[in-house]
Amino acid sequence: MKSKINGVTMENRPTILLVDDDKDASHLLSEILEINNYNTLVACDGEEAIDVVKGNSGKISTIILDIVMPGKFDGYDVCEWLGNQGQVIRDIPIIIISSRSSISEKTKAFNYGAFQHITKPFDVDYLLAVVNSMVRFKSIQDEAKESAEKFAAIFDNAPIGILVVNTEYEILEISNTMKKSFDNVEAGTGIKFYDFFYGAPLNKPVFGSPLAETLRTGRTHRKTVDVEYPESLVWWDMITAPLRDKAENIIGAIVVLEDVTHERIMEEQLVEEMEQTRKTEARMRQAVEMQEQMESKLLQSRRELAEVNAKLEDVNKKLEILSTTDDLTGIHNRRFFDDAFSKELRRCERYSHSISVLMIDIDHFKNVNDTYNHQVGDMVLSRLGAILLEQFRETDILARYGGEEFVVVLPESMSIERRKILTHLGAELVLTPAAEGM
Repeated sequence: MKSKINGVTMENRPTILLVDDDKDASHLLSEILEINNYNTLVACDGEEAIDVVKGNSGKISTIILDIVMPGKFDGYDVCEWLGNQGQVIRDIPIIIISSRSSISEKTKAFNYGAFQHITKPFDVDYLLAVVNSMVRFKSIQDEAKESAEKFAAIFDNAPIGILVVNTEYEILEISNTMKKSFDNVEAGTGIKFYDFFYGAPLNKPVFGSPLAETLRTGRTHRKTVDVEYPESLVWWDMITAPLRDKAENIIGAIVVLEDVTHERIMEEQLVEEMEQTRKTEARMRQAVEMQEQMESKLLQSRRELAEVNAKLEDVNKKLEILSTTDDLTGIHNRRFFDDAFSKELRRCERYSHSISVLMIDIDHFKNVNDTYNHQVGDMVLSRLGAILLEQFRETDILARYGGEEFVVVLPESMSIERRKILTHLGAELVLTPAAEGM
């Protein structure tokens, strides 16, 4: 579980490095900082301070440093070492705490890179205010550095060309992708956009171009422009956006350029192909229309006949189903049974096969209707029909014989196992002599 003080987790608290040979003073100051939501690291001399910084450079937000310390490194030596390191270490704010309060000592501290000088003995609230200020400064500095690094990475690695110009159209920055197209252009040399982009020096801005309009109006503009270079015609998708200072004055512009020549050529070819296709389709359509006029009546007649036949076939199927299906249970009705049983019986006689017939009746069904009404009785009949369908083979003939009576014809007799199931259901078995012997 992450420990918290005043809602701030230990992992998110800024880290302060305390460097002082007075262990009691360091311990006290460490406790004060911990109470005020800071993590602390402690070093007793300059050498130890340097080792701590090397191992925690990316974590330390501020260093509180005494000047007079034992060993070969005093506070000024530590400041000098910090100032000669990489930017991560070099940017750590330093607060000097010293009993030396002369103007010359304070001046020396600032010259060695300290951000603040506090004289011992110090006021705790004042020290905390300075620490808070230094931590905020470091946080803002880190965010600005991260943003600058991200922008530099995007600028250098963008797949499209990016230029930065001032109000005089001079190139201040040029991305790597843009350099591939204009390898003779160097940023910061005074060369102007319109003297290289348009294939030949123009010595003046192009009136109405996206860049000219952006610098004039302060608005973003986008336009596809074609430029005739000595080697080829190039189509550029150009986007221009204004750059402003803190007072919102226009100080330049960003120009984003993408070579869309291939896409433009493909687009023109596609338009041409579509036009040819359109003409071909028009000729074919004219020929087809004449044939369609001759065949329209015949096709209409065929469609109407097909619709009539389909409707007739559908009606016949529905009539067949209705005439042989019991409306309540969804199983076959007595009409179907009489016809199917007659056919099955003749088949069994012809081939000397056995056949079984079950008559299934619901005991005291009248009491159900009288007690719960006929709707409940219908539900009982429907459910029984579903149960019977689950118990028999597809080759068996199941039908509602009438009322609460059901009949089942089982070609090729009936197994002992099926007989046990039906007996468990409470069915009354009526078997032919052939089935009795199975």
